[in-house]
Amino acid sequence: MPNNFAQSIMRKNKKQNRKIWIWRLEWEENIAKQLLEKGYLTIGYYPFLKVANEICDKKHNFDECCAKIGYQSFRGQAELEDFCRIMLKGDWIIILNFPKKGSFSIYELLEYQAKPISEITNTVLKDLSVKKSEIGLVDLKGYPIDIGFFRKVNEIAKGLENFRISNIVKENRVNAEYNFPKSTTKKTTL
Repeated sequence: MPNNFAQSIMRKNKKQNRKIWIWRLEWEENIAKQLLEKGYLTIGYYPFLKVANEICDKKHNFDECCAKIGYQSFRGQAELEDFCRIMLKGDWIIILNFPKKGSFSIYELLEYQAKPISEITNTVLKDLSVKKSEIGLVDLKGYPIDIGFFRKVNEIAKGLENFRISNIVKENRVNAEYNFPKSTTKKTTL
């Protein structure tokens, strides 16, 4: 790969005025990685499938949707809202430790909002050891899998070395959204 790889990516990104989000696959990591290989970025929170349509629709108040199922305030609230509502089509996601530890990959969001995992097709799940049920995804023994929502993505670059992340963000002086699972999202201007 050329030395100016980060610069060339950022030139393209700057022209299109998109956000860059930093993401980790920590919910059901094995299944999440297999789905990402097929072009689907996922997040946990399967109990929220009960109000999935309201959570994904910006017309509804996010906090009220969560309260309907007994979650007044929870640790990953900002993260779920970002994934379902704030991330936009065209934004780039830098996925840490994918495809292997010590590397990262870049994907572009292809959809304007998240969809509940119940809308994923059976052909996507065909090679995985999961199936759909009324509660979302379950493994072959019937145990729930904590994947609640997905977004369709397109691979930009895969298997890059981690030290280049700072170059990608600094070259563009972008607002980078750092998403640390199971905590709040932090916004940093570099």
